[in-house]
Amino acid sequence: MLKLEVRPEPSRAMSIASPLIALAITVVIGTFLFLLLGKDPLRGLAVFFVEPVKSVYALTELAVELAQKAAGFRRSLPVSLVTSLADLVRAMKPGIESVLKQPGDDLYQRAVVANVRANVQRLQEAKPILADMVAAGKLRVVGAVYDLPTGKVSLV
Repeated sequence: MLKLEVRPEPSRAMSIASPLIALAITVVIGTFLFLLLGKDPLRGLAVFFVEPVKSVYALTELAVELAQKAAGFRRSLPVSLVTSLADLVRAMKPGIESVLKQPGDDLYQRAVVANVRANVQRLQEAKPILADMVAAGKLRVVGAVYDLPTGKVSLV
């Protein structure tokens, strides 16, 4: 009969190898799932492994996530926040849907700009007050994107 015993100290080799083994298993299973779904596995895996560290903005987002985890914010999100996020995604979808279908590496930036443009158009057509003021030339609605890492505001 087998008997399990606690090691006096953790295996140094396995402390290095276990994350690499987990990564390899994730890549293999992810590749299989993307192929099963008829998607390009390299593009799919790049979304999870490359996009989070591809730009300064992505790195700042990753830093915020890591800071929250380091500070002990490990709880799940409140239901009201999850509902609000779902509503936000639902509201953004019509404005960015066409961009999501286009190829290219700058999907995030294109989606942000498309969302800003869609909201500018929505505001310009808002009845009863804004649309009338825009039509009369008394109001101009413009969109902009704020880049958190650089502090730059770019008009769209």
